[in-house]
Amino acid sequence: MMNTSMKINEDFFYGVIISFFVYPLLGVIVAWRNSEPEQDGIFSKFKSLFTAGLWYSVLSAILFFTGITFSEDGINFSSYLFFGGAIFSLLMSIGSNIRTKYSYKRSFGDALAMSMGQLIIVLFVLLAVGAIVNKFSNKR
Repeated sequence: MMNTSMKINEDFFYGVIISFFVYPLLGVIVAWRNSEPEQDGIFSKFKSLFTAGLWYSVLSAILFFTGITFSEDGINFSSYLFFGGAIFSLLMSIGSNIRTKYSYKRSFGDALAMSMGQLIIVLFVLLAVGAIVNKFSNKR
């Protein structure tokens, strides 16, 4: 006999966990592909990722983590303000990433993935710079 039983709960949770690992990678690919460099070359493409959408998403992350810090003692009015600001800032980031220099517009999904991908690229750059500074500071 064939075993055809499905474990819906386990399969669903595995899919959710895998999507948390795949989505950031897709966001980085979309951000890199949708960047609009002025010239050919990797540095021009990297520089074009620093748009207003990136700074709104950085502000969103800062507000979100500040809201988490304020809500450690319980949810209060200030944590609601920070969470609301984080959501508003994320929507501003998506709105900024939808607009382009050309006549077409990006879709909502591309703009959302681009916002998340820009954050991850900045995180990796900060980690690399921190590792380099740490390496040189330990040599003395």
